[in-house]
Amino acid sequence: MQILLALVIMLVCVAAVIYTHYRLAKHIAQPAQRWVVRVFLLAVGAGFASVTHKSYPLTGSLEVLVLISAFCITHVPSACILFLKRKRHEQLR
Repeated sequence: MQILLALVIMLVCVAAVIYTHYRLAKHIAQPAQRWVVRVFLLAVGAGFASVTHKSYPLTGSLEVLVLISAFCITHVPSACILFLKRKRHEQLR
C-alpha cells in the first residue's frame, strides 16, 4: 500500500515538473532567463533529493519513489503559480 501511495505522489509531482517547464516558455520571453529559472529549479530539486537521500538510503523501490518525489515536489509551488497566472490571464481576455 505504501508503494502505491508513493507512486501516485510521484506521478503527480512528475506532472508538476512537466507542466512547470512547459509553461515557463509562455511566461518568460528571453531564453537566457528561462534557462536560469530552469537551472535554479533543477538545482533546488537536486538539493532536496540529496537531503532526502541521506535520510532514506536507496534500499528498495519505495526509497527510489521517495527520492524522485523529493526532486519533483520542489516544482509543485511553481506549477501552482503558473497555473494561477494562466487562469488570471484567461479571465482578463
